[in-house]
Parts: sequence; structure tokens; C-alpha cells
Amino acid sequence: MKSVLSIISILGMSNIIAAVPTINTRCDGGMSTYDGKAINTINSDIEGTFPVIATTACACVTACQNEPGCAYSEFSDILGCNLAFVGGACSAKTVIGQFFTVSGGGSAITIANGPCGELTYGGDNAK
Repeated sequence: MKSVLSIISILGMSNIIAAVPTINTRCDGGMSTYDGKAINTINSDIEGTFPVIATTACACVTACQNEPGCAYSEFSDILGCNLAFVGGACSAKTVIGQFFTVSGGGSAITIANGPCGELTYGGDNAK
């Protein structure tokens, strides 16, 4: 059975995707700080992300966990929820990019690895 996102992609419909009914309702795995510093940037091999209607970081993490092909999710109060997808076969342990922190506060995003990818720590932007 194809996922909602696969069908939308095939039909060439809008890039704004409504939240799908959740199967996995766990809200673990999302983080907005690393080593006491705010996460503020992602550098990924994936070209572009897709906005999803999710009004909380928890809902964003859950949306990614329930979508086959989701590599990671990112959430901020300003930009909302965005999901990144990989095509074809995937693995949760495939490194698909890095996240970066900023010292001394700053705006944070909440990120989470999805079922098809892993972000690793790339360093501090202030250095």
C-alpha cells in the first residue's frame, strides 16, 4: 500500500502535505540542543524539504516517524514542520547530513532522525 506522500508525489499535487493519521505516537528522538548549545542549522545531501501541517515539535517528529522514506524532520516556531525524504531503499543508520549548533543562545530548531536517515553532529557554527 502506498503512503499518502507517495500518492501525492505521483499525482504531482501540492508540496504542502496534511498530517497523516499517526500510527507511532511516540514523541522521542527530537532535540533542539546538543551539548548545551542550540541546534540551528542542517547541512544535508537531500535537496529540499516538504512542509507538513504539524503545530508542535512533537507532532513533527511523529509525522516523520510514520512516513516511509522520511530521513529527518525539522521544526521551528517560525518555519513550522518540514520533512526530508530519500528515494528508494533506505536505512535508519545511513548518514544523510549533519546538524550544527551555535554558542551563546540563538534561535533553535528541533530535529529528529527518521526511519530512513541519520543526522550527525557537524560542529559549532561560532568556531
